[in-house]
Amino acid sequence: MAVAITDKESNDSFELTQNPSDWDGPDDVDNPRNWPTWKKVFHSAIPAIYSFGLSTGISTFVAGIPLLMRQFQLTRTVALLPVTLYTVGFIIGPSISSPFSELYGRRMIYWTNFPMLVIFDAIAAASNNFTVLVIFRFLAGVGGSGVLAVGAGTISDLWDPKDAGRVGLSYILAPFLGPTLGPLIGAYVIAEYGNDWKFAIWVVLIILAPVGLAIAFMQETSKSRILYLRAKRLGSHLNAESKSVVMKKIGKAMLKPLHMCLFEPLAFFLSLYTAFNFAMIFSFFGSYAYVYTTVYGFTEQEVGLCYIAVVVGFLFAIATFGYFDATKYREEMVRTNNKVAPEHRLYSALFGCWLIPIGLFVSASNKKALHSSTSIVQIV
Repeated sequence: MAVAITDKESNDSFELTQNPSDWDGPDDVDNPRNWPTWKKVFHSAIPAIYSFGLSTGISTFVAGIPLLMRQFQLTRTVALLPVTLYTVGFIIGPSISSPFSELYGRRMIYWTNFPMLVIFDAIAAASNNFTVLVIFRFLAGVGGSGVLAVGAGTISDLWDPKDAGRVGLSYILAPFLGPTLGPLIGAYVIAEYGNDWKFAIWVVLIILAPVGLAIAFMQETSKSRILYLRAKRLGSHLNAESKSVVMKKIGKAMLKPLHMCLFEPLAFFLSLYTAFNFAMIFSFFGSYAYVYTTVYGFTEQEVGLCYIAVVVGFLFAIATFGYFDATKYREEMVRTNNKVAPEHRLYSALFGCWLIPIGLFVSASNKKALHSSTSIVQIV
């Protein structure tokens, strides 16, 4: 379309040719991929650090479970509810935020999710009632986890495909490193502050404080939203949609992931595989604290140190991914002229999937017959 712009001082008019549904060209200044490197790194770091802090909140609380049991006279199963329901919120939050991000951009998700996470977690930490603690931990999980649905999209908005894989490693690693280091962070923070389990929640907000400041300076990265706002700024005619149409779009977008899981075999099996891996990792937070304290007589701090083995495993996973990305994936990029099928990102998964049953087999062995170091190696 053509937008007429008039210079009031010279009375000259000229025509600006612009397609409101695409960039003006490869050098369009509004395109996030043309931003300075420091600006792209800044916007890429926000979802990575946010995801790390958010997921750390899953397991920092594990070290406080015995204290919670004594204060409220609970069984271990009931005491794990603040951890469990916080994690359940990670299912609901991204399902809600994803369709909204398609309509209103990614920045809106950051600007709304962070305040909800801080408010709900602060109420949970300040409470002296177990029911209030459980409810607001669940709401913190729901309200704060929407960023997980837009983080990968933010990175793909900023970087070309050849760079997105390497930059995205930090974002991919963050949700794994967070829960892994959480027990270690929680154990030492709780011990430092008079065995008060509330600091297992406060420390998460402390980690996320710099992210909150950075989010205030974020710019929109979603292409569709940037082009919409630019067209609106230039006075282009935009078709306003009714509320009913918008709600239908949101409902359809919320059902789309379920539709893909049911009718796309690749999406179904990859989701199942990922869900199983996450379930195994999260189950360790509740079970290994019990195993290492009762079987091996570890303190809570020593139990936290055991999870460093998981970090070592993740570093091996990154090295494996980097190797296949630099060899197999790059070769495929050259062969297909940058039109690589997404399945070629799965080479590292094909390699690593065989290590999972081996580790689980060792884990299921008689703990009393194994030295603690052997048990820790299987976590890797």
